[in-house]
Amino acid sequence: FPLGTFTANVSGVMILGMAYSLQRASISSSALGGGSFIGCQVLEGIMDGFCGCLTTVSTWVLELSDLRRRHAYTYGILSVAVGICMLVIEIGSLKWTRGFVTPI
Repeated sequence: FPLGTFTANVSGVMILGMAYSLQRASISSSALGGGSFIGCQVLEGIMDGFCGCLTTVSTWVLELSDLRRRHAYTYGILSVAVGICMLVIEIGSLKWTRGFVTPI
């Protein structure tokens, strides 16, 4: 089981979910997000740049091709399922409790 790539991808998804939530959270205007133009742009840069580099699809596909077929299916499905679950927990909990606003 390629734990390093799995950890990097799940961490990237968690950071992506936090940045997305901070952009859309209905909080008072601050420098971090929720109404600040610069804050939303910084968060967008984190989402596109940092998370894009941290989550490595090419390495994930290479590791899938190196594993036996059964293990590859298990690893692939587990990676996608954990990522989606993390996003539902992170983004969904904020959306359902506080609501979202349109980012700037």
